[in-house]
Amino acid sequence: SALYFSLWDSVPLPATASPDDGFPLPRFPDVRVQRSQLTNHLAAADGKDAWSTFIQRQIAAFSRADALLVNTAENLEPKGLSMLRQWLNVPTYPVGPLLRAPAPSPEAKKTSPILEWLDEQPPGSVLYISFGSLYRITAPQMMELARGLEQSSHRFVWVIRPPAGNDANGEFSPEWLPEGFRERAEAEGRGLVVRCWAPQVEILAHAATGAVLTHCGWNAVQEARGHGVPLLGWPLSAEQFYNSKLLAEEMVCVEVARGSAAVDAAKVAAAVEAVLGETSMERAAMKRRAAEMKEAIDAARDGDKSSVTVMRRFLDEVLPPRGAQFMASWALQSACFRDGAMSHQLRSSHPMM
Repeated sequence: SALYFSLWDSVPLPATASPDDGFPLPRFPDVRVQRSQLTNHLAAADGKDAWSTFIQRQIAAFSRADALLVNTAENLEPKGLSMLRQWLNVPTYPVGPLLRAPAPSPEAKKTSPILEWLDEQPPGSVLYISFGSLYRITAPQMMELARGLEQSSHRFVWVIRPPAGNDANGEFSPEWLPEGFRERAEAEGRGLVVRCWAPQVEILAHAATGAVLTHCGWNAVQEARGHGVPLLGWPLSAEQFYNSKLLAEEMVCVEVARGSAAVDAAKVAAAVEAVLGETSMERAAMKRRAAEMKEAIDAARDGDKSSVTVMRRFLDEVLPPRGAQFMASWALQSACFRDGAMSHQLRSSHPMM
């Protein structure tokens, strides 16, 4: 968030000779950002366009806030929290990670063929693939991802939706995948192609899951780290590029592709091998780092700096006498935001909302 919003606060951004060339973030010059890590709206913004106007209003509202509650923990993102506090100069409370722990249930396995299938796979052998409920890759990218999975020969569970530009809830066309891809994977017992939905938390918690290919949305990142699962990053929009950057720097993620750029099946296969291959040196290092991330998230739930402790401190500081006023103001603003037609449109189209 510190990166994303400070970029918007600095438009127009510097031009570079190549999309992979970096430029220093104006507000934080020790951080370099690549043009390929910018959304199309951000790359084209001049400070006077509709997106700039909308997000600058958000930034102004943040700066006037009495406090910010952030879905992270101090020990997970010390640098990001420091940047946010330095930039906005607003009391910031890390009250995360907000994660749902899966409840082990024999009934859940009976109703989920995916979990039953995972029970039959070796530990740490399966790649789980999901781009979340909002984002989708293009048809050519989907084709190359499927080919890369076949080349890798590793097991997978792919939660699949129609590609970008098509009705997300429409029929799935066989032409979006290599001919016979799904049938071969299932016949060989090597993979499942699942339409639209899967029990993600339960899959990440399963012993057979060895890695997750994700768009690096913050909820997906938190869930993967909370279960000690290494990541393959494929950021598509908003702050996902910087989540992926952070995870790669922490050596718990390998970035496969970025945005809508072309992707190569061989690169997909190599990335899958890096996180699941038995002889891969990267796999061992990533597993160790992912286990450390899980420990950090577990620690965030207990102790003096736990999310519960931080939330109690926040409540102590706003209740009373300001608590009632604070809650009434928050409820009024929430109601106004929900009822505004234009706000609803922006909320529906903007990935941060």
